[in-house]
Amino acid sequence: MKIIRISVAFFFFFFLCVLFADEVRSPFLGINLATSESPPGVKILGVVRNSPAQIAGLEKNDVIIALGETPIPTRDSLLAALQRKLPGDRVRLTLNRCGNEFTLYIILGSRSDFLESMQRGNREYFPQSSDELLPGWDTDTLTRLVLKGLQKGNLDGGYDRMAAVFKQELGNYQGYYTLNAVALTLLEPAACLASGEFVKSSLSVYEGSPPGIWSGIHRVLDITDCPIPEPRTGHPGNPLETILAGVKMANATLEQAFSELSPKELSDAAETIPFLLDIFEKTIYIHEDPEEELVDSYLDLVDASKRIDYGQLISAGIHLIELYSPGLLAELRDLQSGDGANSEEDILLDIMVPVGERRNPAGNPEPVMGRMIVTGTEGRTYSQQAVVWIDLGGDDTYLGYCGGTPYTLINNFGHNFNSGRTGLHIDLGGDDNYIRNTPGSIGGGFCGAGILIDLHGNDIYHGDRLAQGSAFWGLGILIDLAGDDQYFGQENVQGFAGFGVGLLYDAQGNDLYHASRYAQGVGVTKGLGLLVECEGDDRYIASFKSPNNYGNEDTWSGWSKGAGLGFRTIAAGGIGLLADRGGNDYYEAGNFSQACGYFFGFGILDDLSGDDLVIGNRYTQGSGAHQAAGYFRDHAGNDIYRGSEAANQGGVWDIVSGWFVDDGGDDHYSAGSISQGGASQVAMGVFIDLQGTDEYKSAGTSNGEGGAIDYHPDQGGKNIGLFIDLGKNNDNYSGTGSKRKNGKFMRTDTMGEEPHGDGFFWDE
Repeated sequence: MKIIRISVAFFFFFFLCVLFADEVRSPFLGINLATSESPPGVKILGVVRNSPAQIAGLEKNDVIIALGETPIPTRDSLLAALQRKLPGDRVRLTLNRCGNEFTLYIILGSRSDFLESMQRGNREYFPQSSDELLPGWDTDTLTRLVLKGLQKGNLDGGYDRMAAVFKQELGNYQGYYTLNAVALTLLEPAACLASGEFVKSSLSVYEGSPPGIWSGIHRVLDITDCPIPEPRTGHPGNPLETILAGVKMANATLEQAFSELSPKELSDAAETIPFLLDIFEKTIYIHEDPEEELVDSYLDLVDASKRIDYGQLISAGIHLIELYSPGLLAELRDLQSGDGANSEEDILLDIMVPVGERRNPAGNPEPVMGRMIVTGTEGRTYSQQAVVWIDLGGDDTYLGYCGGTPYTLINNFGHNFNSGRTGLHIDLGGDDNYIRNTPGSIGGGFCGAGILIDLHGNDIYHGDRLAQGSAFWGLGILIDLAGDDQYFGQENVQGFAGFGVGLLYDAQGNDLYHASRYAQGVGVTKGLGLLVECEGDDRYIASFKSPNNYGNEDTWSGWSKGAGLGFRTIAAGGIGLLADRGGNDYYEAGNFSQACGYFFGFGILDDLSGDDLVIGNRYTQGSGAHQAAGYFRDHAGNDIYRGSEAANQGGVWDIVSGWFVDDGGDDHYSAGSISQGGASQVAMGVFIDLQGTDEYKSAGTSNGEGGAIDYHPDQGGKNIGLFIDLGKNNDNYSGTGSKRKNGKFMRTDTMGEEPHGDGFFWDE
């Protein structure tokens, strides 16, 4: 049986494949599909759990050949037939199953019945206008440039109609976890740049130290009630006492953050998250897990997450990140041998210390004890587990928590947090190896918090998932101040966060970041994932493990380098940001990467300087899909940008505002279709190059064009694709079509007599 894959949006979540419009009251069948040539029809690739399709008995690999008396030879013909139906209508489907034809009757459902927790427990108040969220959003110079271009091209009306569809989509979902930074772009698509700049400025990504970055996190995650501890003015007494005080306060604050959750909910979360990460490794559609009990557990986990006190969670991070203090770290160098010393292993101190407090069954307070180890300046390999670990130097290998959340496993699935929920590791120098594959290690947070601070050395960090400044249901912080470092991981690493915050901060060195996907600045629901790199010629790679969803050979999934995504229909996405302050850098990623937003998520990549090489495949470099936003900005340098199949460099799909801005340099751009200011399915794609002599190559629906709107045929919206080059130089457009020329302004339309998209090409 030969299957024709949809060339541009096959990935979109299963039930939306059969909607004729993206409205809540659209007829809903509940299948994932692709056109089949033999037999001709529509092949079912997946069936949504509890959907009308599953209830009626449709199965994977069935081929729909007719709806009523209407033949269904293609996906588009099925969409057209469904246009005339409403939720509650009874329809007859003719199917081919294993060569045999038969009929089934199905009652169409409504999409609103399948929005899961997106509409359960709505925010108390949802903003109604962009000015409520960010007054003066339209005063930014580049935003005003875009608004001027819309007026110049007489595109104001088309923009307003598109913006109305965006706002309607926001109203349809009203997601509990929808962040204001994303909501702003849906209330006003032209505010995408302003929203991205607000995120970056709140986090001080250009110059902020780790404490400075952390001080703005509550604003980005819309946390209005965040207890801010009084800053420490000194470090009196033993520095170990200061460190223990910080750990104790972090543990106490984490207990407050989780206080609305029952002990069973906390234990269920710890048991469920690893399974969720397992299915997340295969697909972002967690409904696809074949184990229905696990799917129910995932949904319960999301609902329970709403009762986390995120203000207290961020406050716990303040207690930990304050331990990043030059004065305190300098005092650690004078530590001497004490209890539990072991000269053969270069251990100066090995004791049990109080790291927190809990209530016993009688309701009385009792201390929570954890192990503290201090090691000297000789190089050793350590497999011991310690809640607090201080190393004074030497080329060491660590196999323990490595500044991750301390827990033990019981009977494979149970998690015991008897040593508290906070782990800390400080290393003062040496070329070290950190190796740990349990979730929540190496500066990782798992139902708790972890922080790793390494002051100097060419270090290697190797963690499987939830490692290297990553977290799920918690906080993960990794701070490396100097050295040519190497970070190796699989999924959910290197500045990844879901329901919490992950921060990887590297101050100096020519560093390598290598992972599979969900890495290098990724935020999932109510999560902020940050990777901040300050100096050096760095390499960021996330690809080459998980094949993409499009059937193309030798192409990969990525979800990395500034990606924000949500669990489709279940919970809105988070914010992912990669900020590189300098150096000639190399970025390579699979799909959905390099400033990509997906399902109410926001992805941001900001590169401050250097001659960079940026390589992506599909949905990369200021892109996105499905009610989301992406913002890519490069401030200087002669850069090379390569995008492959589709949606690159300000190319977007389906209710997305995606912006690509390059401020200067002689740049080379090559991309696939729907790129360089290309837009499809009622979206806004913006491409801006401000200076330099540039070269452009791209495929169809690019360079300021709008494409099809078959997802939303009846909502009155169009696409807006904008291309602006203001370099006033002799740019090369030989790879974009004969109509693109220097010194030209023109409106664009790719759909002939039946325009669906508008845009402009503007070169000065």
